[in-house]
Amino acid sequence: MNIKEIKPQNLRSVYLEIAEAYDVETAIKIQKLFGGQKITFPKKLFNNAYMNTYIRENYNIKNIRELTQKFGISERRIRQIISKFK
Repeated sequence: MNIKEIKPQNLRSVYLEIAEAYDVETAIKIQKLFGGQKITFPKKLFNNAYMNTYIRENYNIKNIRELTQKFGISERRIRQIISKFK
């Protein structure tokens, strides 16, 4: 079947959402890659090693709010990470 012939409204729930948010081709790729599996996506995008290194290398007192927004963590957590490297 030609991808251009597939209409989003003919897809099942999660694939319909993906097709509406992106396109039918992306929905098909995800179905081929993960079809039949139950998966959950972590709330946090970045792994701890990257996050800790980035914070250590870029932290200054003035940008703590920026870092909390970038990584979705609290100011307290930023300070805990920084304290490990002192």
